[in-house]
Amino acid sequence: MPFQFSTSRDLQKWGPIITVKVTPSAALLSTLTSPAEIARYDKSFIGNFLIDTGASCSMIDEGVAKILGLVNHGKDRVLTPSGERECLTYDINLVFIGNGRTFTNIRVIESDFKEKQGIDGLIGRDILKDALVIYQGSANQFTLGF
Repeated sequence: MPFQFSTSRDLQKWGPIITVKVTPSAALLSTLTSPAEIARYDKSFIGNFLIDTGASCSMIDEGVAKILGLVNHGKDRVLTPSGERECLTYDINLVFIGNGRTFTNIRVIESDFKEKQGIDGLIGRDILKDALVIYQGSANQFTLGF
């Protein structure tokens, strides 16, 4: 099980934030045939995601979807502390930079994180179900292993 150890400048204030690479889904990439299609989706995004045990699914900022040119697969209703709303859904691949663990064809929900929270998305329980997370608050450290 590869582990990734991280230190935060203020873990209590910012939470466990981890760097991940997001790409269009492997399912989408496998369907591309023309050089123009391949070039259109040959993109990746490296961003900061909050590990969120309170989120049932992983989410991305709307800006990430735009940068990657993702095509949505519909909408899901999401319940947040500020109320219920409909959000677009996408399929992506997710690579954890620190330990190389890759998740393919992950369904995520879009929201607006960057402007309000300064993050690019959330890692939810759909990913964390396969993980070991150790939160060492007094040391401002956390560990993530798969």
